[in-house]
Amino acid sequence: MVKYTDYIKKRKFLYCCLFVSCVVMMISQVIIPIYLSNISAGMLELEWRVVKNGGIAIVILAAVRLISEYLWGHLDYYLSNKSLVEAENDYVQKYLKKEYAFISGNDFMYLSQRINNDIVVIMDYFNEKVPMVCCHVAKLSGIIVILFLRDVVIGLISLLCIIFVVVVYVVSRKKMYGLSKKTSESESYFFSYVSVKLSRVKEIKLGAKYSEIGNGFVQIGDKYVKNAVKYLDFSNLINILGTFFMTAFLAVYILISRGRYDVVQDISLGATLVLSIFYFQQIIEDTSYLLGYSGMRQKYLVSKTRLDNILNVPDDVDGKVLPAAITELGGDKLVFNYGEKKIIENMNFNFKKGKIYGICGKNGSGKSTLVLLLLGILKPISGSVSWNNIDIKEINRTQIIKNNIAVTSQEPVLLEKTIQDSLFENVRTKEITEDYRGLLEFVNGKEKGLATPVYINGTNLSGGEKQRIAIVNSLLKKPDVLIMDEPTSALDVGSISLLSKILAAEKRERITIIISHDKDFMEVCDEMVEIK
Repeated sequence: MVKYTDYIKKRKFLYCCLFVSCVVMMISQVIIPIYLSNISAGMLELEWRVVKNGGIAIVILAAVRLISEYLWGHLDYYLSNKSLVEAENDYVQKYLKKEYAFISGNDFMYLSQRINNDIVVIMDYFNEKVPMVCCHVAKLSGIIVILFLRDVVIGLISLLCIIFVVVVYVVSRKKMYGLSKKTSESESYFFSYVSVKLSRVKEIKLGAKYSEIGNGFVQIGDKYVKNAVKYLDFSNLINILGTFFMTAFLAVYILISRGRYDVVQDISLGATLVLSIFYFQQIIEDTSYLLGYSGMRQKYLVSKTRLDNILNVPDDVDGKVLPAAITELGGDKLVFNYGEKKIIENMNFNFKKGKIYGICGKNGSGKSTLVLLLLGILKPISGSVSWNNIDIKEINRTQIIKNNIAVTSQEPVLLEKTIQDSLFENVRTKEITEDYRGLLEFVNGKEKGLATPVYINGTNLSGGEKQRIAIVNSLLKKPDVLIMDEPTSALDVGSISLLSKILAAEKRERITIIISHDKDFMEVCDEMVEIK
Protein backbone atom coordinates (compact mmCIF):
# COMPACT_ATOMS: atom_id res chain seq x y z
CA MET A 1 0.00 0.00 0.00
CA VAL A 2 1.20 3.50 -0.82
CA LYS A 3 2.16 5.75 2.10
CA TYR A 4 1.38 9.23 0.85
CA THR A 5 3.36 10.81 3.67
CA ASP A 6 6.52 9.29 2.13
CA TYR A 7 6.41 11.99 -0.54
CA ILE A 8 6.48 14.57 2.25
CA LYS A 9 9.31 12.85 4.12
CA LYS A 10 11.50 12.99 1.00
CA ARG A 11 11.46 16.79 1.27
CA LYS A 12 11.12 17.30 5.02
CA PHE A 13 13.08 20.54 5.08
CA LEU A 14 10.95 22.23 2.42
CA TYR A 15 7.78 20.95 4.05
CA CYS A 16 8.93 22.39 7.39
CA CYS A 17 9.58 25.71 5.63
CA LEU A 18 6.05 25.51 4.21
CA PHE A 19 4.64 24.92 7.67
CA VAL A 20 6.71 27.71 9.24
CA SER A 21 5.64 30.22 6.58
CA CYS A 22 2.03 29.24 7.24
CA VAL A 23 2.49 29.71 11.01
CA VAL A 24 4.14 33.11 10.54
CA MET A 25 1.31 34.17 8.23
CA MET A 26 -1.29 33.16 10.82
CA ILE A 27 0.57 34.80 13.71
CA SER A 28 0.72 38.11 11.84
CA GLN A 29 -3.04 37.89 11.25
CA VAL A 30 -3.59 37.39 14.99
CA ILE A 31 -1.26 40.19 16.16
CA ILE A 32 -2.35 42.96 13.76
CA PRO A 33 -5.85 43.32 15.38
CA ILE A 34 -4.20 43.74 18.79
CA TYR A 35 -2.25 46.77 17.53
CA LEU A 36 -5.39 48.12 15.86
CA SER A 37 -7.15 47.78 19.20
CA ASN A 38 -4.30 49.62 20.96
CA ILE A 39 -4.42 52.37 18.33
CA SER A 40 -8.17 52.80 18.98
CA ALA A 41 -7.57 53.07 22.72
CA GLY A 42 -4.65 55.47 22.15
CA MET A 43 -6.80 57.73 19.99
CA LEU A 44 -9.54 57.81 22.64
CA GLU A 45 -6.97 58.63 25.35
CA LEU A 46 -5.00 60.99 23.06
CA GLU A 47 -1.89 58.83 23.49
CA TRP A 48 -0.26 59.66 20.13
CA ARG A 49 2.92 57.73 20.84
CA VAL A 50 0.85 54.58 21.17
CA VAL A 51 -0.86 55.40 17.87
CA LYS A 52 2.48 56.03 16.13
CA ASN A 53 4.17 52.88 17.45
CA GLY A 54 1.09 50.83 16.64
CA GLY A 55 1.08 52.11 13.05
CA ILE A 56 4.76 51.23 12.58
CA ALA A 57 4.19 47.75 14.02
CA ILE A 58 1.24 47.15 11.68
CA VAL A 59 3.34 48.10 8.63
CA ILE A 60 6.11 45.72 9.72
CA LEU A 61 3.63 42.90 10.39
CA ALA A 62 1.95 43.50 7.03
CA ALA A 63 5.34 43.14 5.31
CA VAL A 64 6.05 39.93 7.24
CA ARG A 65 2.66 38.59 6.23
CA LEU A 66 3.29 39.49 2.58
CA ILE A 67 6.64 37.65 2.52
CA SER A 68 5.30 34.60 4.36
CA GLU A 69 2.26 34.36 2.04
CA TYR A 70 4.49 34.51 -1.04
CA LEU A 71 6.83 31.85 0.40
CA TRP A 72 3.87 29.70 1.34
CA GLY A 73 2.42 29.90 -2.16
CA HIS A 74 5.76 29.13 -3.85
CA LEU A 75 6.49 26.10 -1.67
CA ASP A 76 2.92 24.86 -1.94
CA TYR A 77 3.01 24.96 -5.76
CA TYR A 78 6.42 23.27 -5.91
CA LEU A 79 5.75 20.51 -3.39
CA SER A 80 2.26 19.76 -4.71
CA ASN A 81 3.37 19.42 -8.32
CA LYS A 82 6.60 17.56 -7.53
CA SER A 83 4.88 15.01 -5.33
CA LEU A 84 2.10 14.73 -7.91
CA VAL A 85 4.55 13.76 -10.66
CA GLU A 86 6.25 11.19 -8.42
CA ALA A 87 2.95 9.73 -7.22
CA GLU A 88 1.61 9.48 -10.79
CA ASN A 89 4.74 7.59 -11.84
CA ASP A 90 4.57 5.24 -8.85
CA TYR A 91 0.90 4.49 -9.47
CA VAL A 92 1.43 3.83 -13.17
CA GLN A 93 4.20 1.37 -12.30
CA LYS A 94 2.04 -0.37 -9.70
CA TYR A 95 -0.96 -0.44 -12.05
CA LEU A 96 1.03 -1.99 -14.90
CA LYS A 97 2.14 -4.81 -12.60
CA LYS A 98 -1.42 -5.86 -11.84
CA GLU A 99 -2.82 -9.01 -13.43
CA TYR A 100 -3.53 -8.48 -17.11
CA ALA A 101 -7.06 -9.84 -16.75
CA PHE A 102 -7.90 -6.86 -14.51
CA ILE A 103 -6.22 -4.29 -16.76
CA SER A 104 -7.78 -5.57 -19.98
CA GLY A 105 -11.20 -5.89 -18.35
CA ASN A 106 -11.45 -2.19 -17.51
CA ASP A 107 -11.92 0.99 -19.50
CA PHE A 108 -8.35 2.25 -19.77
CA MET A 109 -9.30 5.89 -20.36
CA TYR A 110 -11.66 5.85 -17.37
CA LEU A 111 -9.03 4.33 -15.09
CA SER A 112 -6.34 6.79 -16.24
CA GLN A 113 -8.65 9.75 -15.54
CA ARG A 114 -9.69 8.24 -12.24
CA ILE A 115 -6.11 7.64 -11.08
CA ASN A 116 -5.00 11.11 -12.19
CA ASN A 117 -7.91 12.93 -10.52
CA ASP A 118 -7.59 10.98 -7.28
CA ILE A 119 -3.84 11.55 -7.00
CA VAL A 120 -4.33 15.29 -7.56
CA VAL A 121 -6.89 15.36 -4.71
CA ILE A 122 -4.65 13.38 -2.35
CA MET A 123 -1.47 15.38 -3.01
CA ASP A 124 -3.37 18.66 -2.63
CA TYR A 125 -4.83 17.38 0.62
CA PHE A 126 -1.46 16.54 2.17
CA ASN A 127 0.56 19.43 0.77
CA GLU A 128 -1.93 22.23 1.29
CA LYS A 129 -5.04 21.33 3.24
CA VAL A 130 -3.42 19.48 6.16
CA PRO A 131 -0.87 22.20 7.08
CA MET A 132 -3.47 24.93 6.49
CA VAL A 133 -6.07 23.32 8.72
CA CYS A 134 -3.46 22.81 11.46
CA CYS A 135 -2.56 26.50 11.29
CA HIS A 136 -6.21 27.59 11.23
CA VAL A 137 -6.94 25.48 14.31
CA ALA A 138 -3.88 26.90 16.11
CA LYS A 139 -4.89 30.42 15.08
CA LEU A 140 -8.45 29.94 16.35
CA SER A 141 -7.10 28.58 19.62
CA GLY A 142 -4.87 31.63 20.02
CA ILE A 143 -7.74 34.03 19.24
CA ILE A 144 -10.01 32.32 21.78
CA VAL A 145 -7.33 32.57 24.49
CA ILE A 146 -6.80 36.28 23.74
CA LEU A 147 -10.57 36.94 23.78
CA PHE A 148 -10.94 35.08 27.09
CA LEU A 149 -8.20 37.27 28.57
CA ARG A 150 -9.98 40.40 27.31
CA ASP A 151 -13.54 39.34 28.07
CA VAL A 152 -14.87 36.01 29.35
CA VAL A 153 -18.23 36.48 27.62
CA ILE A 154 -16.78 36.92 24.15
CA GLY A 155 -14.39 34.06 24.86
CA LEU A 156 -17.35 31.79 25.56
CA ILE A 157 -19.16 32.98 22.42
CA SER A 158 -16.09 32.31 20.27
CA LEU A 159 -15.79 28.86 21.85
CA LEU A 160 -19.40 28.18 20.86
CA CYS A 161 -18.38 28.96 17.28
CA ILE A 162 -15.82 26.15 17.35
CA ILE A 163 -18.29 23.73 18.88
CA PHE A 164 -20.73 24.68 16.12
CA VAL A 165 -18.14 23.81 13.44
CA VAL A 166 -17.47 20.41 15.02
CA VAL A 167 -21.19 19.61 15.20
CA VAL A 168 -21.76 20.60 11.57
CA TYR A 169 -18.82 18.41 10.45
CA VAL A 170 -20.09 15.36 12.36
CA VAL A 171 -23.64 15.77 11.07
CA SER A 172 -22.74 16.41 7.41
CA ARG A 173 -19.73 14.15 6.77
CA LYS A 174 -21.63 11.02 5.64
CA LYS A 175 -23.79 12.90 3.16
CA MET A 176 -20.72 14.86 1.97
CA TYR A 177 -18.81 11.59 1.40
CA GLY A 178 -21.65 10.09 -0.64
CA LEU A 179 -22.09 13.18 -2.82
CA SER A 180 -18.32 13.48 -3.29
CA LYS A 181 -18.04 9.85 -4.40
CA LYS A 182 -20.80 10.20 -7.00
CA THR A 183 -19.23 13.41 -8.33
CA SER A 184 -15.76 11.86 -8.58
CA GLU A 185 -17.07 8.80 -10.44
CA SER A 186 -19.12 10.80 -12.95
CA GLU A 187 -16.24 13.26 -13.43
CA SER A 188 -13.84 10.41 -14.28
CA TYR A 189 -16.32 8.89 -16.75
CA PHE A 190 -16.96 12.23 -18.45
CA PHE A 191 -13.32 13.18 -18.98
CA SER A 192 -12.39 9.64 -20.02
CA TYR A 193 -15.13 9.90 -22.65
CA VAL A 194 -13.54 13.14 -23.89
CA SER A 195 -10.10 11.50 -24.07
CA VAL A 196 -11.43 8.44 -25.92
CA LYS A 197 -13.18 10.53 -28.58
CA LEU A 198 -10.18 12.78 -29.11
CA SER A 199 -8.00 9.69 -29.55
CA ARG A 200 -10.34 8.43 -32.30
CA VAL A 201 -10.59 11.60 -34.35
CA LYS A 202 -9.59 9.79 -37.54
CA GLU A 203 -12.42 7.24 -37.29
CA ILE A 204 -14.90 9.98 -36.39
CA LYS A 205 -13.94 12.04 -39.44
CA LEU A 206 -14.02 9.01 -41.74
CA GLY A 207 -17.55 8.23 -40.62
CA ALA A 208 -18.66 11.86 -40.13
CA LYS A 209 -20.01 10.83 -36.71
CA TYR A 210 -20.02 14.33 -35.22
CA SER A 211 -23.65 14.38 -34.08
CA GLU A 212 -23.38 10.93 -32.47
CA ILE A 213 -20.37 12.10 -30.47
CA GLY A 214 -22.24 15.24 -29.43
CA ASN A 215 -25.20 13.22 -28.14
CA GLY A 216 -22.84 11.10 -26.04
CA PHE A 217 -21.24 14.22 -24.59
CA VAL A 218 -24.60 15.63 -23.55
CA GLN A 219 -25.79 12.39 -21.92
CA ILE A 220 -22.64 11.72 -19.89
CA GLY A 221 -22.06 15.44 -19.26
CA ASP A 222 -25.56 15.93 -17.84
CA LYS A 223 -24.99 13.16 -15.30
CA TYR A 224 -21.68 14.74 -14.26
CA VAL A 225 -23.24 18.21 -13.95
CA LYS A 226 -26.15 16.85 -11.91
CA ASN A 227 -23.87 15.13 -9.39
CA ALA A 228 -21.40 18.04 -9.25
CA VAL A 229 -24.18 20.59 -8.60
CA LYS A 230 -25.63 18.46 -5.80
CA TYR A 231 -22.22 18.19 -4.13
CA LEU A 232 -21.34 21.88 -4.55
CA ASP A 233 -24.81 23.02 -3.43
CA PHE A 234 -24.55 21.02 -0.22
CA SER A 235 -20.99 22.20 0.43
CA ASN A 236 -21.97 25.80 -0.27
CA LEU A 237 -25.01 25.52 2.01
CA ILE A 238 -22.80 24.37 4.88
CA ASN A 239 -20.44 27.33 4.37
CA ILE A 240 -23.29 29.85 4.10
CA LEU A 241 -24.96 28.57 7.27
CA GLY A 242 -21.60 28.72 9.03
CA THR A 243 -21.05 32.35 8.01
CA PHE A 244 -24.61 33.27 9.02
CA PHE A 245 -24.30 31.82 12.52
CA MET A 246 -20.82 33.31 13.03
CA THR A 247 -22.18 36.75 12.11
CA ALA A 248 -25.16 36.21 14.42
CA PHE A 249 -22.77 35.34 17.27
CA LEU A 250 -20.91 38.61 16.64
CA ALA A 251 -24.15 40.62 16.69
CA VAL A 252 -25.17 38.98 19.97
CA TYR A 253 -21.81 39.84 21.50
CA ILE A 254 -22.02 43.50 20.43
CA LEU A 255 -25.48 43.80 22.00
CA ILE A 256 -24.30 42.14 25.21
CA SER A 257 -21.16 44.27 25.33
CA ARG A 258 -23.11 47.48 24.80
CA GLY A 259 -25.32 46.81 27.82
CA ARG A 260 -22.39 45.80 30.03
CA TYR A 261 -20.12 48.69 29.11
CA ASP A 262 -22.89 51.29 29.38
CA VAL A 263 -22.96 50.41 33.04
CA VAL A 264 -19.23 50.21 33.56
CA GLN A 265 -18.54 53.26 31.35
CA ASP A 266 -15.08 51.91 30.62
CA ILE A 267 -13.04 53.72 27.97
CA SER A 268 -11.75 50.32 26.80
CA LEU A 269 -15.17 49.68 25.21
CA GLY A 270 -14.03 50.99 21.81
CA ALA A 271 -10.73 49.08 21.89
CA THR A 272 -12.40 45.82 22.95
CA LEU A 273 -15.13 46.14 20.33
CA VAL A 274 -12.55 46.84 17.60
CA LEU A 275 -10.52 43.80 18.65
CA SER A 276 -13.66 41.65 18.88
CA ILE A 277 -14.92 42.70 15.44
CA PHE A 278 -11.55 42.01 13.79
CA TYR A 279 -11.23 38.67 15.53
CA PHE A 280 -14.77 37.62 14.74
CA GLN A 281 -14.12 38.38 11.08
CA GLN A 282 -11.14 36.05 11.29
CA ILE A 283 -13.18 33.48 13.20
CA ILE A 284 -15.77 33.58 10.39
CA GLU A 285 -13.03 33.10 7.76
CA ASP A 286 -11.32 30.33 9.71
CA THR A 287 -14.50 28.44 10.53
CA SER A 288 -15.60 28.73 6.88
CA TYR A 289 -12.26 27.20 5.88
CA LEU A 290 -12.69 24.40 8.41
CA LEU A 291 -16.22 23.71 7.17
CA GLY A 292 -14.81 23.62 3.63
CA TYR A 293 -12.11 21.29 4.89
CA SER A 294 -14.77 18.84 6.00
CA GLY A 295 -15.80 18.51 2.35
CA MET A 296 -12.18 18.24 1.25
CA ARG A 297 -11.59 15.55 3.86
CA GLN A 298 -14.46 13.46 2.50
CA LYS A 299 -13.20 14.00 -1.06
CA TYR A 300 -9.76 12.80 0.04
CA LEU A 301 -11.27 9.68 1.67
CA VAL A 302 -13.18 8.92 -1.54
CA SER A 303 -10.01 9.27 -3.64
CA LYS A 304 -7.95 7.18 -1.23
CA THR A 305 -10.57 4.41 -1.21
CA ARG A 306 -10.76 4.35 -5.01
CA LEU A 307 -6.97 4.14 -5.37
CA ASP A 308 -6.72 1.51 -2.65
CA ASN A 309 -9.30 -0.59 -4.51
CA ILE A 310 -6.95 -0.66 -7.51
CA LEU A 311 -3.89 -1.41 -5.39
CA ASN A 312 -5.72 -4.29 -3.71
CA VAL A 313 -5.99 -6.10 -7.05
CA PRO A 314 -3.45 -9.00 -7.05
CA ASP A 315 -0.09 -8.30 -8.65
CA ASP A 316 1.24 -10.33 -11.54
CA VAL A 317 3.61 -12.50 -9.48
CA ASP A 318 6.92 -13.79 -10.88
CA GLY A 319 8.86 -16.88 -9.91
CA LYS A 320 12.59 -16.95 -9.11
CA VAL A 321 14.06 -19.35 -11.68
CA LEU A 322 16.18 -17.65 -14.37
CA PRO A 323 17.14 -20.04 -17.20
CA ALA A 324 20.25 -19.00 -19.12
CA ALA A 325 18.36 -19.47 -22.41
CA ILE A 326 14.93 -20.57 -23.61
CA THR A 327 15.08 -23.53 -25.98
CA GLU A 328 11.62 -25.03 -25.61
CA LEU A 329 8.07 -23.81 -24.99
CA GLY A 330 5.32 -26.23 -24.01
CA GLY A 331 1.61 -26.24 -23.31
CA ASP A 332 -0.32 -29.07 -21.68
CA LYS A 333 -4.13 -29.34 -21.88
CA LEU A 334 -4.64 -25.57 -21.92
CA VAL A 335 -8.15 -24.25 -21.32
CA PHE A 336 -9.10 -20.57 -21.45
CA ASN A 337 -12.42 -18.71 -21.67
CA TYR A 338 -13.43 -15.07 -21.97
CA GLY A 339 -16.44 -15.03 -19.71
CA GLU A 340 -18.60 -17.92 -20.91
CA LYS A 341 -17.07 -17.95 -24.40
CA LYS A 342 -14.64 -20.84 -24.87
CA ILE A 343 -11.46 -19.71 -26.61
CA ILE A 344 -8.91 -22.48 -26.10
CA GLU A 345 -9.86 -25.99 -25.03
CA ASN A 346 -7.48 -28.84 -24.13
CA MET A 347 -4.69 -27.52 -26.33
CA ASN A 348 -1.21 -29.08 -26.37
CA PHE A 349 1.89 -27.76 -28.13
CA ASN A 350 5.68 -28.02 -28.07
CA PHE A 351 7.81 -25.34 -29.73
CA LYS A 352 11.55 -25.99 -30.02
CA LYS A 353 14.58 -23.95 -30.96
CA GLY A 354 15.56 -24.01 -34.63
CA LYS A 355 12.06 -24.03 -36.10
CA ILE A 356 9.52 -21.48 -37.30
CA TYR A 357 5.96 -22.14 -36.15
CA GLY A 358 2.89 -20.59 -37.74
CA ILE A 359 -0.33 -20.05 -35.78
CA CYS A 360 -3.41 -19.74 -37.94
CA GLY A 361 -7.16 -19.56 -37.45
CA LYS A 362 -10.19 -17.36 -37.99
CA ASN A 363 -10.47 -13.90 -36.47
CA GLY A 364 -11.35 -14.23 -32.79
CA SER A 365 -10.31 -17.89 -32.65
CA GLY A 366 -7.69 -17.19 -29.93
CA LYS A 367 -4.38 -16.78 -31.77
CA SER A 368 -3.29 -13.69 -29.81
CA THR A 369 -4.75 -15.19 -26.64
CA LEU A 370 -2.48 -18.20 -27.09
CA VAL A 371 0.55 -15.89 -27.21
CA LEU A 372 -0.55 -14.17 -23.99
CA LEU A 373 -0.94 -17.57 -22.33
CA LEU A 374 2.43 -18.64 -23.69
CA LEU A 375 4.10 -15.61 -22.09
CA GLY A 376 2.24 -16.02 -18.79
CA ILE A 377 0.45 -12.70 -19.20
CA LEU A 378 -2.90 -14.47 -19.10
CA LYS A 379 -3.49 -17.39 -16.72
CA PRO A 380 -5.23 -20.52 -18.07
CA ILE A 381 -8.34 -21.81 -16.35
CA SER A 382 -6.67 -25.21 -16.34
CA GLY A 383 -3.60 -26.81 -17.83
CA SER A 384 -0.07 -25.45 -17.73
CA VAL A 385 2.61 -23.64 -19.73
CA SER A 386 6.29 -24.51 -19.40
CA TRP A 387 9.58 -23.02 -20.55
CA ASN A 388 12.45 -25.53 -20.80
CA ASN A 389 10.10 -28.05 -19.10
CA ILE A 390 9.87 -25.73 -16.06
CA ASP A 391 6.40 -24.54 -15.02
CA ILE A 392 6.11 -20.88 -16.00
CA LYS A 393 4.89 -20.02 -12.49
CA GLU A 394 8.38 -20.79 -11.17
CA ILE A 395 10.21 -18.60 -13.73
CA ASN A 396 11.04 -14.92 -13.41
CA ARG A 397 9.04 -14.00 -16.50
CA THR A 398 9.72 -10.26 -16.30
CA GLN A 399 13.47 -10.68 -16.70
CA ILE A 400 13.18 -13.42 -19.32
CA ILE A 401 10.68 -11.47 -21.45
CA LYS A 402 12.84 -8.34 -21.20
CA ASN A 403 16.12 -10.03 -22.08
CA ASN A 404 15.33 -13.25 -23.97
CA ILE A 405 12.02 -12.76 -25.76
CA ALA A 406 11.04 -10.29 -28.48
CA VAL A 407 7.44 -9.62 -29.50
CA THR A 408 6.51 -7.63 -32.60
CA SER A 409 2.86 -6.58 -32.53
CA GLN A 410 0.63 -5.56 -35.41
CA GLU A 411 0.52 -1.97 -34.13
CA PRO A 412 3.91 -1.33 -32.46
CA VAL A 413 4.14 1.24 -29.69
CA LEU A 414 7.27 3.39 -29.99
CA LEU A 415 8.47 5.62 -27.18
CA GLU A 416 9.28 9.29 -27.70
CA LYS A 417 12.90 8.83 -28.79
CA THR A 418 14.82 9.01 -32.06
CA ILE A 419 14.57 6.25 -34.67
CA GLN A 420 18.07 5.14 -33.70
CA ASP A 421 17.20 4.95 -30.01
CA SER A 422 14.08 2.94 -30.86
CA LEU A 423 16.13 0.52 -32.96
CA PHE A 424 18.79 -0.02 -30.30
CA GLU A 425 16.51 -0.18 -27.25
CA ASN A 426 17.42 -3.21 -25.08
CA VAL A 427 19.37 -5.01 -27.85
CA ARG A 428 22.34 -7.38 -27.70
CA THR A 429 23.98 -6.06 -30.87
CA LYS A 430 23.97 -2.79 -32.79
CA GLU A 431 25.31 -4.37 -35.96
CA ILE A 432 22.82 -3.63 -38.74
CA THR A 433 23.30 -6.18 -41.53
CA GLU A 434 22.68 -5.52 -45.21
CA ASP A 435 19.28 -7.24 -45.02
CA TYR A 436 18.30 -5.19 -41.96
CA ARG A 437 19.27 -2.04 -43.87
CA GLY A 438 16.88 -3.14 -46.59
CA LEU A 439 14.02 -3.03 -44.09
CA LEU A 440 15.18 0.43 -42.97
CA GLU A 441 15.55 1.91 -46.43
CA PHE A 442 12.85 4.50 -45.66
CA VAL A 443 15.22 6.20 -43.19
CA ASN A 444 17.27 7.52 -46.12
CA GLY A 445 14.33 9.71 -47.07
CA LYS A 446 14.22 11.37 -43.65
CA GLU A 447 16.02 14.71 -43.36
CA LYS A 448 17.64 13.72 -40.05
CA GLY A 449 18.01 10.03 -40.89
CA LEU A 450 18.34 7.84 -37.80
CA ALA A 451 18.30 11.00 -35.65
CA THR A 452 14.68 11.66 -36.66
CA PRO A 453 12.59 12.10 -33.49
CA VAL A 454 9.63 9.80 -32.87
CA TYR A 455 6.55 11.70 -31.71
CA ILE A 456 4.07 10.41 -29.14
CA ASN A 457 2.47 7.22 -30.51
CA GLY A 458 4.75 7.59 -33.57
CA THR A 459 2.31 10.01 -35.23
CA ASN A 460 5.05 11.31 -37.57
CA LEU A 461 5.69 7.80 -38.93
CA SER A 462 3.56 5.61 -41.16
CA GLY A 463 2.27 2.23 -40.01
CA GLY A 464 4.80 0.45 -42.21
CA GLU A 465 7.70 2.56 -40.90
CA LYS A 466 6.78 1.83 -37.29
CA GLN A 467 6.44 -1.86 -38.09
CA ARG A 468 9.88 -2.01 -39.74
CA ILE A 469 11.53 -0.27 -36.76
CA ALA A 470 9.89 -2.72 -34.36
CA ILE A 471 10.90 -5.74 -36.48
CA VAL A 472 14.56 -4.69 -36.73
CA ASN A 473 14.65 -3.90 -33.00
CA SER A 474 13.36 -7.43 -32.28
CA LEU A 475 15.98 -8.96 -34.57
CA LEU A 476 18.82 -6.91 -33.03
CA LYS A 477 17.75 -8.19 -29.63
CA LYS A 478 18.92 -11.64 -30.73
CA PRO A 479 16.17 -13.26 -28.69
CA ASP A 480 15.75 -16.91 -27.75
CA VAL A 481 12.09 -16.56 -28.71
CA LEU A 482 10.75 -14.28 -31.47
CA ILE A 483 6.97 -13.81 -31.63
CA MET A 484 5.51 -11.86 -34.55
CA ASP A 485 1.83 -10.91 -34.61
CA GLU A 486 0.73 -9.94 -38.16
CA PRO A 487 4.23 -8.57 -38.95
CA THR A 488 3.44 -7.98 -42.65
CA SER A 489 0.13 -6.10 -42.28
CA ALA A 490 1.73 -2.76 -43.26
CA LEU A 491 4.68 -4.00 -45.36
CA ASP A 492 5.07 -3.94 -49.14
CA VAL A 493 5.78 -7.09 -51.18
CA GLY A 494 9.53 -6.46 -51.33
CA SER A 495 9.83 -6.01 -47.57
CA ILE A 496 7.76 -9.14 -46.91
CA SER A 497 10.09 -11.15 -49.15
CA LEU A 498 13.15 -9.72 -47.38
CA LEU A 499 11.70 -10.49 -43.93
CA SER A 500 11.01 -14.10 -45.01
CA LYS A 501 14.62 -14.41 -46.12
CA ILE A 502 15.94 -13.05 -42.77
CA LEU A 503 13.72 -15.36 -40.67
CA ALA A 504 14.71 -18.44 -42.69
CA ALA A 505 18.41 -17.58 -42.45
CA GLU A 506 18.33 -17.01 -38.69
CA LYS A 507 15.83 -19.67 -37.60
CA ARG A 508 18.46 -21.94 -36.01
CA GLU A 509 19.23 -19.18 -33.49
CA ARG A 510 15.79 -19.17 -31.86
CA ILE A 511 12.21 -20.33 -31.55
CA THR A 512 10.15 -18.29 -34.02
CA ILE A 513 6.36 -18.03 -33.75
CA ILE A 514 4.32 -16.19 -36.40
CA ILE A 515 0.66 -15.20 -36.41
CA SER A 516 -0.48 -14.08 -39.84
CA HIS A 517 -3.28 -14.25 -42.40
CA ASP A 518 -0.73 -13.87 -45.22
CA LYS A 519 -0.61 -17.39 -46.71
CA ASP A 520 2.38 -16.62 -48.91
CA PHE A 521 4.39 -15.29 -46.00
CA MET A 522 3.45 -18.29 -43.84
CA GLU A 523 5.26 -20.57 -46.27
CA VAL A 524 8.43 -19.73 -44.34
CA CYS A 525 7.07 -21.78 -41.39
CA ASP A 526 8.24 -25.32 -40.68
CA GLU A 527 5.10 -26.32 -38.80
CA MET A 528 1.57 -24.93 -38.56
CA VAL A 529 -0.69 -24.84 -35.50
CA GLU A 530 -4.35 -24.25 -36.28
CA ILE A 531 -6.73 -22.88 -33.65
CA LYS A 532 -10.36 -23.70 -34.40
